Amino acid sequence: MPHHAVLCTESQTFEIRQVQSSNSLFLVESPQVDLNSEFKDTPPNVSIIGSSRATLELLPTAPPSNVLLRSATTTWERAVSDREDQSGVLSSSPPGFDKRSKSETFESIPISRGEFDQAWSECGAFEEEGVAYLPSAEALLGTWKAVLSTAITQGVDLDSRIGVEELWADMSDDGYPRALVDAVIARLSVATNGKPNSSPSIDKMMCIAWVGGLVLQTPKVQTEPWSISGFLEKWRDSLPEPWTSQISLDLLKVPWAQPKKDYIQYLEYLPGIALTDQRPNVTVNKSTSSSRKWHDRFRTAGK
Repeated sequence: MPHHAVLCTESQTFEIRQVQSSNSLFLVESPQVDLNSEFKDTPPNVSIIGSSRATLELLPTAPPSNVLLRSATTTWERAVSDREDQSGVLSSSPPGFDKRSKSETFESIPISRGEFDQAWSECGAFEEEGVAYLPSAEALLGTWKAVLSTAITQGVDLDSRIGVEELWADMSDDGYPRALVDAVIARLSVATNGKPNSSPSIDKMMCIAWVGGLVLQTPKVQTEPWSISGFLEKWRDSLPEPWTSQISLDLLKVPWAQPKKDYIQYLEYLPGIALTDQRPNVTVNKSTSSSRKWHDRFRTAGK
């Protein structure tokens, strides 16, 4: 995103641009006339009080809220090495990065409150001990599978309302922060607007698509594509058994490609392919390669 000044309302971000004009723009003022004075019959007139050859315009923009949030928060991972802190997790952030609270994170990125809250919910972000964390795909998938496993053990029907407190009672020793569990359940719940709910209902189709996207982002070797059969099997294993008949590649909301026949890969991990230049569900070939320059694509589109 270019480094432009922005103006944020409660729900929208506007890019501020200075526009030069070859015409003169005059700022005028109409004098106040006392109708009881002797000048009440004076013809209407205005006074020029200033001029300008440039103006500022506001352009509605759609900032990459999720990307900006990711750049401003600490990543939360399940422990994968011996560098664990007391909560049993491995957190990471860029060198020189100061950990921030949720409110500090909002203040540090140029988006509106509404866009921030939406990105916070969509990413499963949470705050723990005054620090804002953004879970990795692996952490989100692990949290969901812990919720699913606990629900199955308790005999909970995920097609109906679930009791969050009852689930948490059997999950509190699993190493997942309560705030993360709440964030995942809120992310998948019906009509909660991202807010925790003591007895939410899981949106089945949204959950199926979301879990599939997480599975796609968590292969053993991220630079290697999944076989489609292996990916679908892993996807099924991450869902309640009654839901598995619903899975389809068409449900995936994350950008993906087929680098070769019978294989699938998350685009961010595809060597030589720029994520921002792609559309979901495309087969990678020369016509979609990022080696094509933007002006070539523009020229083709204009024909």
